[in-house]
Amino acid sequence: MKSPWADLSAIFENRDSFSGLAILENSQNINSPGGWTLRHYGFLNPCFPGLEPFTLIPGEKTSAKYRVWIHRGNAEDGKVSSAYSVYDKPPKIEIIEKR
Repeated sequence: MKSPWADLSAIFENRDSFSGLAILENSQNINSPGGWTLRHYGFLNPCFPGLEPFTLIPGEKTSAKYRVWIHRGNAEDGKVSSAYSVYDKPPKIEIIEKR
């Protein structure tokens, strides 16, 4: 499944509520949004290049950027979608000097 983010939330060792982490993919990455490798036993990983062929060219740089978002609750309670929105389109800050 292609998505700009993926989340792994669960009730971990002797806890009484959910917590989790999400991986957010930078929208400037090649083939973004990409796919994810998700497993029931707690494995979460970006899947690059997925099923699409990708040629690495000697001497040419290839990079990908991601952010990890650690949160309380499930993906909704942890505001993963909002975190991705801020990561993808950060607010612009303008410094105005007083004279």
